[in-house]
Amino acid sequence: MEKNYGFNDYKFFTDMSELSSRHKSYDLSLGLPDFEIDPRLRYFLKESADMISHSYESLSGNSLLIENIIRFNLSRKNSLQLKYEEVNIVPCSTFGLYTSLKSILNNGDEVIVIQPSYYTYAPSIVLNGGVPVYYDLENDFKIDWEKLKLCISAKTKAIIVNSPQNPTGKTWNKEDWDQLYELIKHQEIYLISEEVYDIYHYDNAEHYSSFLHPELRKKTFCIFFIW
Repeated sequence: MEKNYGFNDYKFFTDMSELSSRHKSYDLSLGLPDFEIDPRLRYFLKESADMISHSYESLSGNSLLIENIIRFNLSRKNSLQLKYEEVNIVPCSTFGLYTSLKSILNNGDEVIVIQPSYYTYAPSIVLNGGVPVYYDLENDFKIDWEKLKLCISAKTKAIIVNSPQNPTGKTWNKEDWDQLYELIKHQEIYLISEEVYDIYHYDNAEHYSSFLHPELRKKTFCIFFIW
């Protein structure tokens, strides 16, 4: 895969952890919390285990959880209105990304990856028969829309956007989503919008989701994380 598709950073976290241990320094590569969890969470987990329920959950996820997700998104400053059938619960964001790609890709389809990116993006594309096409951010982490346009071909099936982005912290605003829509609106190109760091905004900034764009959301898989 490394030779054919240009990605070689799948050992990044392992290498960083080894260097951190060797030099007795802080490892900022992977989120490994060392603080106590809320005692209420321990109570609810134990309560759930003690119920001894062995039935399968709904394919879309627990209904109470979905309802609370809908309420939470409505309460945002940039209020996000979701329908019940638009929400699916999956084990993690990487699983969500993988299954999103699985549902749209045919062999040879291209997926644009904005670099730097999380290390599972390109392998997930390849495992689903796709071909990663890389776009490198500018030094100020902004998108050069003319350069991004050059990455689009007749084979392009999707583009992956991470906002706020790991690792740059770049966030997309309304104007960015508008620009992206203008770029892909005449072609069947899906957006996979990973917004798992949505609550981590600073300097009085507010998260602006791709799902707020009335047309873009029709062709978007929007991935959030429950922290």
